[in-house]
Amino acid sequence: MKKYKHFLNGRYVTEDKLLISPRDLGFSRSFAVFTVLKTYNSVPFKLKEHLLKLLESAEFIGLKHGYNLNKLVEIVKKTIKINKDGKEKNIKIILSGGVSNFMYQPIEQDDSNCYCGFVKV
Repeated sequence: MKKYKHFLNGRYVTEDKLLISPRDLGFSRSFAVFTVLKTYNSVPFKLKEHLLKLLESAEFIGLKHGYNLNKLVEIVKKTIKINKDGKEKNIKIILSGGVSNFMYQPIEQDDSNCYCGFVKV
């Protein structure tokens, strides 16, 4: 079975390296937004539309992050490219509130709170 690479906190890692802190606000308090999309012929369906809604949702709940539309498009396309195996993909993208020392409020956000990987739907 192919070991897919996932984008997590600025790096591409295999599933066995996908580690999320229990102090991450997306995990502990559901302070996160996500979207799921599918590829057809290795092209993500309505990618920009999905990502614009993701960014709008993050803004709506006050989730600060270091990503813009172009950077997210680049991450998704690179994730697909490095995992090319001729199969269609379901892609889940999560922007999280990140790790909090007190587990109730976000700390300063940067570009390290993003996950882009493949999910089975």
